[in-house]
Amino acid sequence: MKKERLLEDFAKQLDYWVKEAVNSAANQEADLKWSERAQAFRALQAVIANGAITQKDLEEIFEEVLRGFAVSMFTVIDGGTEFAEVERVSLMDESGDSYGELHDEFVMHLIKTGRLK
Repeated sequence: MKKERLLEDFAKQLDYWVKEAVNSAANQEADLKWSERAQAFRALQAVIANGAITQKDLEEIFEEVLRGFAVSMFTVIDGGTEFAEVERVSLMDESGDSYGELHDEFVMHLIKTGRLK
């Protein structure tokens, strides 16, 4: 149950950042104070405004890229990269229980919750 809550929290963060990225890229009125690359977002806004790419396409692109990044971060934590040859880390709760491998379980959570087909 704790793992499901953790995975859902990560999924909500993914949802938030996809929404924020799409809004920042598609909405010419978007507040870009949070971004260190506001000019790049303004350039993308112009591309969307002229119809060269749709907001739906942009949403799918951001979702895939951010999901891939999240899975890659979990893979590092799970020991699936070169770092594991040198050092192993584990995500644990306060009582010392390990959450185990998360990269595949995160993808399965996204499928189970209808976020990924």
